[in-house]
Amino acid sequence: MKKGVQIDPRWFFAAVSLLISVFIYSQAVITNTDGVLYLRVADTFLSDGFDAAKNIYSNPYYSILIALIAKFTGLTTFVSAQVINALACAAIAWFIADIARLSSQSNYNPWIAGLLFTLYPQFNEYRDFVIRDFLFWAIILAFMSCYLRFLLSLNNKFLLFGMALLVAGAMFRAEAIVFTLLPIVCLIPLKKHLMVVKTTINFYRWLFIIAIPITTLLYLLNNSIFDSAASYVDKLAKIGENYGRLVANFEDYLLLGYLTEYSGAAVLFSFLIILILKVLKSFTAPYLLFAVLSLSSSQDSRFSRLRVAPLLTAFVFYFSVVYIFLLSTTIIQGRHVLLLSLLLIPVFSSWIENFGIALYSRKNGRRNLLLVAALACVYLFTDSFFSFGASKQYRTDGGLWLQEKTPQCKLLSNNSRINYFSKMNSQIVSLKEVNFNKNEFLNMASNSDLVLLELDLKNDFHIIVAETLDSNWKKSASFGTKNKRAVIWSNPDLSPSCNIEASR
Repeated sequence: MKKGVQIDPRWFFAAVSLLISVFIYSQAVITNTDGVLYLRVADTFLSDGFDAAKNIYSNPYYSILIALIAKFTGLTTFVSAQVINALACAAIAWFIADIARLSSQSNYNPWIAGLLFTLYPQFNEYRDFVIRDFLFWAIILAFMSCYLRFLLSLNNKFLLFGMALLVAGAMFRAEAIVFTLLPIVCLIPLKKHLMVVKTTINFYRWLFIIAIPITTLLYLLNNSIFDSAASYVDKLAKIGENYGRLVANFEDYLLLGYLTEYSGAAVLFSFLIILILKVLKSFTAPYLLFAVLSLSSSQDSRFSRLRVAPLLTAFVFYFSVVYIFLLSTTIIQGRHVLLLSLLLIPVFSSWIENFGIALYSRKNGRRNLLLVAALACVYLFTDSFFSFGASKQYRTDGGLWLQEKTPQCKLLSNNSRINYFSKMNSQIVSLKEVNFNKNEFLNMASNSDLVLLELDLKNDFHIIVAETLDSNWKKSASFGTKNKRAVIWSNPDLSPSCNIEASR
């Protein structure tokens, strides 16, 4: 390397993220349940057009992007989705390092932030998923990068470009549009920066003048593009009704008629605690430990209010948004709060930097710092890329076994992912005792060539279903552990075209 040439941490970690994604996707045979839905919608768009795709899923734009990539490159929709998500993950790495560079005057902060993201276990847990969240996260972080540039330069073009990104992001997740309000909310902690306040208010004045006629025109031309946003508005409209139902249930099942005057507050605080715990779990135990260790030196972080306020305000702002939707839907998953952690990484990296400086200044500081850093990296790498829980390899093995058979075979399965990737004419069956109909199940099985069931053999009902098939069908293959298995049966009257091998 020539003297004076420096590596840009943004491009370095973007490249590393891309390589990680390529490696992970090269091992992927099937994907997550939501991913199957997006792929089915993409396939439908290619074969039957927009209206058919929209009938399956009301917000089909992520699937349409997958379909368009597949159409113009000749790739399968699955590989096209992997390409989109790999690029989105690389963009997330780029913008996290960029935000860390903008929010701190330290040259080390982007490197630490990039490393924290690359080894972030909770994010890496989702890398092999086909989900629209990757695009949503990338666009929000890109907006934050633009917004920080606006605050540091007061050049409206950065904020305008950021707003355009949010409008595009709303096609994938409608809540991206609420971030257009963030600069207004951020004026609260930045109220002493008079030029920021003045420039921001003037920007919004012109933004509303331009946006109102454009929005009206788009609605008149094709109001279906607002369907996704309308569904969120509908959920918000019902939040009072849902809240009342939650309070009533709390009174009936827990309070039993006592202390009912506190039931409303109890519900609000209960869901707040659930959200807080979900965020803490998303941040993961090792990162929480690092945060506690580095708190003592956090006051030395090289931040100014102008640089850090947007990130902390965005955290509180999106936390409030997620809390409102939690109250309206009572549903929350780990990826719903992951953006909160991504927003904090640039701030957290500054704490880590100052903790490292403090550790380095002590006796044997260099050796201790290297030891702590090495142990942390090894632990995070292991936690991110190695699974020590119950293996789900049986799903992949079952899918590969089915892919060797002819697609003319008819498959009955209780796993939608395996159904999709088998490329067979498939049906889905629910294996839940509460709604299981034995005669209907046997009728569906008799009209199929193959039956694949994902079984938990600790479940007595699953054992009964398996024994029912064992008595009438031929067990052709079995994959998995003693308790968690994917078992494949073949119809005794099976057509030879299905090419069934001997039992394994």
